[in-house]
Amino acid sequence: MAEPYSGFIVVRLSPDTNPDGDAEIGTLEGLAQSRQFGELGNLLKQYGSNATRLAPDVSADQRREILARATQRGRVIRRSLSAHWRLDARAIEDPQELVNRLNALDVVDLAYRESSGGE
Repeated sequence: MAEPYSGFIVVRLSPDTNPDGDAEIGTLEGLAQSRQFGELGNLLKQYGSNATRLAPDVSADQRREILARATQRGRVIRRSLSAHWRLDARAIEDPQELVNRLNALDVVDLAYRESSGGE
């Protein structure tokens, strides 16, 4: 049986994009515009979807502090909180097509349909 789908898509940007560089930007659309990620920006516009940070309650300063503390302790952080986004795909007819198109972009490390966690 298929996992229940929440209606959201999780997008993790590639580490090459330096996701912590613009940690204060609150929307993926804004980040795509700021960083000139044209293909990503165009795709988001085409689908008319809204994407916000996966951990929006953690401020840019808090994310930098977490990273600095982990680095001081000798830990290697492979995936930044700033790299993760949650895209509202509830109104999209074929969300799997959007996932496939996102995964084809160089700036996207991984995109997947979020499970709802219920039965």
